[in-house]
Amino acid sequence: MVRFRLVVTIRWWVYPLIELAKFNLFIGIPVDTDRLAQIIAKHGLKIKFKAE
Repeated sequence: MVRFRLVVTIRWWVYPLIELAKFNLFIGIPVDTDRLAQIIAKHGLKIKFKAE
């Protein structure tokens, strides 16, 4: 029986980008959260299936 493991790698720039968005919200600058989530999902995550 083959088992699969899901491996998600988060790129180095994702956490600082989220912190910047939180800071911008704190000081009153609007943040497009839908666009932010779209950018992170498209460019900031690497998803792999590994067979065990």
